[in-house]
Amino acid sequence: MTLALDICVAAATLVLVVAGLLLIFGMLHVINLAQTGLMAIGVFGEVTYTRHGVGFWAAIPLAVLTAAAVGAV
Repeated sequence: MTLALDICVAAATLVLVVAGLLLIFGMLHVINLAQTGLMAIGVFGEVTYTRHGVGFWAAIPLAVLTAAAVGAV
């Protein structure tokens, strides 16, 4: 069950990143990799929070806030 959930989460993450890149490139004709960098920060934050004992569902909003704070800086 865990492997299936991991595969689904990885696939959904990749679909979201690719869809965002396609939208930006399709409308602006600019390759913008800042979005993928912020996504990587969010994923790293979620993994870090989970490994430090925070539950999965609680780690997701924390990772979003972390990526938003880095993006604001």
